[in-house]
Amino acid sequence: MGPGADMTTDSPIDAETAPLADQVVLNALPYAAVICERSGKVLQCNDAMANLIGVARDRMIGRKAGFLSAGLLNDIDDVFASGRTWRGDIVLVNASNESHMCDLSIAPLEYFRESETCTAVLMTLLENDRQQQAERTLMEQNRDRSDANASKSDFIANMGHELRTPLNAIIGNSELIAQGVLGELSESYRDCGRDVHEAGTHLLELVNNVLDVSKLSNGSMALQLAEDDIGSVTQEAAKLVRDDIKKRHHKLTLNLPEKPLVMPCDRLKLKQILINILSNAAKFTPDKGQISLTLTVLDDEICFAVQDNGVGMSPNDIPRALARFSQLHPSGVKESAGTGLGLPLAKLLVELHGGRLSIESDLGKGTTVRITLPRV
Repeated sequence: MGPGADMTTDSPIDAETAPLADQVVLNALPYAAVICERSGKVLQCNDAMANLIGVARDRMIGRKAGFLSAGLLNDIDDVFASGRTWRGDIVLVNASNESHMCDLSIAPLEYFRESETCTAVLMTLLENDRQQQAERTLMEQNRDRSDANASKSDFIANMGHELRTPLNAIIGNSELIAQGVLGELSESYRDCGRDVHEAGTHLLELVNNVLDVSKLSNGSMALQLAEDDIGSVTQEAAKLVRDDIKKRHHKLTLNLPEKPLVMPCDRLKLKQILINILSNAAKFTPDKGQISLTLTVLDDEICFAVQDNGVGMSPNDIPRALARFSQLHPSGVKESAGTGLGLPLAKLLVELHGGRLSIESDLGKGTTVRITLPRV
């Protein structure tokens, strides 16, 4: 439409012949909207449309929309014929000769008048500069979020380094005290050394888990794949939790294939997955419990199943068990202190391998954690 053109044409039609479209609903839309007949006559429009064009809403209703070119009228015909929405860009020149690049959408619309079904089109216009501003705002928010995540990751990495060094010293020296290597000490002093060693080990585990979760969350952790015997990795993981199993008087049973299973894997991370799950089973199983780890080999994947006869979980608790820093405190367990990251970290590491982790549990009967990994 050219500069200076009247934005409405033809004489007004009787307002009673216009469909009673809900003006409140139209005004609630965040963009300009107008309802037109096939001929282009305006049946209803919202205030945003009147403001965009620069013509009072009352002057628009009942008149032909002046911004409709012959090409747009053809597009309206196509919408009526096909019943499909049309979208495109137009240059709209308002009553003040100001040009606006707009995204235009034309959609078919049905309404009832005097018990008859009538057809019309709903046209919506969104100024491109507003859309571009919204996109710029979104990009800025994403950039700020990315910067914040990067700063958080840097902070966690630096704090991890600062904490690990003194913690390793605390753990090492407390172990010497507990073992009496530094000289004869009373049993109470040795107990104190053991308590410090246990607390330091727990804190170091928390630091390491937080660092790993941070790396997995920002995508900076990569697998170091190499051909390895999965049975051997499983046995090593079981050995590393044997002291915890023994302390609680549990019985751990390994069910492994007789033949070696060699496939690419990240040995350290797979071992960490199994240790986390076995440790979790030991913690949530009352003393003298039964824990089993079964490895099953399928055509295109392998499956680990860690089963216990512990306290179990309700269906509502399973998502909490997989949520970061969430801790369950079931009855029947002496202590359930932990980092709240054991199972969530195992799940993230399993997914890094392209696998799946699922939990089946019956409250008061026990839990089974299944890990499925692809055979690559």
